[in-house]
Amino acid sequence: MILRANDWKRPEYEDAIVHFKTSNKSFLKLAYIQKQMGVKHWYCCLALVQPELEFVDPHSANLTLEQKSMIAYEMFINPWYFFREIVRVPQEGADPVPFMIHRGSFALIWTFFNNIDIALLLIRQQGKTVVVATLLVYLKRILKNSRTILLTKDAGLRSETIDKMKKIRDTLPKYLWVTMKTDADNSEIFTYMNRNNKLITAIAQSNIASAQNAGRGLTSARLFSDECAFTRYIRAMLPAALASGTTARRIAEREGVPYGNVFTTTPGKRDEEDGKYIYELFHDGYYWDDKLIDVETRSKLIELINSNSKGDRVLIHAPFNHRQLGMSDLELYDAMANASGTREEKLRDFGLQWTAGSLSSPLTVDESRMIRDSVIDPIPYHEISKNNYCLKWYYNESDIKAKLEKKHIIGLDTSDAVGRDNISLVLTNSETLEVAATALINESNLIVFTNWIADLLTKYLNTILVIERKSSAPTIIDSLLLTLPARGIEPTRRIYNTIVQNRETDDGDLKEFKKSTKVRDESFYEVYRKYFGFVTTGASRKLLYGEVLQTAVRMAGDKIKDKQLADELLSLVVKDGRIDHKTSGNDDTVIAWLLSCWFMLFGKRLDYYGVSNRILMKRHVVSDEGEEFDSEEYELELARQEELALQIDELCSRSASNRNPFTKTVIERELRVKLAKLSLDTSQASTVGELQELIRNEKLQSRYLR
Repeated sequence: MILRANDWKRPEYEDAIVHFKTSNKSFLKLAYIQKQMGVKHWYCCLALVQPELEFVDPHSANLTLEQKSMIAYEMFINPWYFFREIVRVPQEGADPVPFMIHRGSFALIWTFFNNIDIALLLIRQQGKTVVVATLLVYLKRILKNSRTILLTKDAGLRSETIDKMKKIRDTLPKYLWVTMKTDADNSEIFTYMNRNNKLITAIAQSNIASAQNAGRGLTSARLFSDECAFTRYIRAMLPAALASGTTARRIAEREGVPYGNVFTTTPGKRDEEDGKYIYELFHDGYYWDDKLIDVETRSKLIELINSNSKGDRVLIHAPFNHRQLGMSDLELYDAMANASGTREEKLRDFGLQWTAGSLSSPLTVDESRMIRDSVIDPIPYHEISKNNYCLKWYYNESDIKAKLEKKHIIGLDTSDAVGRDNISLVLTNSETLEVAATALINESNLIVFTNWIADLLTKYLNTILVIERKSSAPTIIDSLLLTLPARGIEPTRRIYNTIVQNRETDDGDLKEFKKSTKVRDESFYEVYRKYFGFVTTGASRKLLYGEVLQTAVRMAGDKIKDKQLADELLSLVVKDGRIDHKTSGNDDTVIAWLLSCWFMLFGKRLDYYGVSNRILMKRHVVSDEGEEFDSEEYELELARQEELALQIDELCSRSASNRNPFTKTVIERELRVKLAKLSLDTSQASTVGELQELIRNEKLQSRYLR
């Protein structure tokens, strides 16, 4: 099967063409969308191995025996052809129609045939059951002596899926499906005995013991679980089923036949044990991105998933909202209006939101909507290191160099990076608090990871690191204190530390820090290494989840951009009077973002790091007043004001030292002109020193301009 660009070069596909003449417009539309998204292999789903079939209709009544043989062969080696040209989906009260592909169904098909597990999250009425049923029909037709598992939430969904499979099967050309008397014809099993293929089904159980027993019997290289978030005791059945299928998957891999697990559902309830289990399973995976189809090999794809996702399972998490599937807001609202159910049920079914019952969110409805709408799809650029660390950029690749001329803050939430917790990184623009880039790292050697952080700090010189001092952070910090000086970088000015933050002006340690901007002796960093990093205490966590969160969301809720960060923010709840993540979730990326926001909002002596929050604060004030903010003009004005302040200082010094009354009068006249142009808006002060300077100048104005 053609999955990657380099597959076209394989000998068996040397004559393959891109089927631009297909009559299935949905595949052409998808290819166009992916091309617009910047996907290089956007024509993947249009592959046609035998050019002779370019204008041949598989459903034609006038096919020759040779053409039928070619169609059958194409179907076996090219699933895209089966979905695109052969399948017809039955419609209520109308003729069957071609299979309609969208980004969600493409993600499922492409990932499955890469033999990688996928967790597909779709809103209601977007073809979830159709794509699962169609794929199952295909597998029953092309495999041999196989057993595939379908696990559904109840008997009703099982019957619906098998009924859909039968109807799709019945629309296939008769020469492609030879029915035998031994084929099952009921609502619990689907077979194709011509090739001895069976679909074994199972449904939710009534207790944990029976769920575990049922799971142990679901031995197969392929397992499909539909509406898994609503399958009772899935938390007991699925682990048993996956464990029992390990050997079968290894055999399938050795034999070169398709294998893997497909989990499909609408969002469930995270405050229920089964919903929580599925939520964690999904969110431990690597978020789907259409550009994954440009990764050169399957092994590189697996390395990428392992290094940048939370769980131990190689799994892609593919959530798709209505817009990503080509559905307008108006169509969504109409579907919601015509659907029955509670508000919570509609949020799950149509809003793609995992709900949590009585737990309340610290965010307002408008803030939640703003965060959700800010998510960018597709991600503009992936910067992948030689160790497969993926930095997801929300700037266009061509803009990164110019954008990074402004100061950016790296927030880093650390862990031991051994597969359970993660290291989360968020790069934040210091002037807007917008998310510039994110990374989520798993299964990492800490020394290798530290070198990657050092590379970022070296490559992007206008970045400051704020690292939470917990878990693996001391090891990372100690390594950076050795690595950065060797690269000519002075760590005290690039890594947040409590000496600069907390010490008084006349403190000896602070004076020692200020002595030089150059690299110090190794013994210096040995003495002060314990002061680097943000220490999380009860009080500091309360500040992060209190004033910092509220202010940051108000200032930059429309600039979150990252799906992972947005999901975590929207999953925060108020528990026992405090804000926290739900039991079924985590807040690694939220903490990383809040650390960078805290630094810009509450960091002291920012000038020591070469940072100023004046533009950020002014932008906030202007935005609150409902006005447009021009940062370039504001920077020019700041420069003018700083120049004026220097001139005023110089004139004051000359006036104080001059004894000649005439000259003194001339100087004071010039001083009045300068002072009249000086802005004394104390709201612009971002530090105590700046406020004192404004007050001093205000006194000068009162003295000379009265």
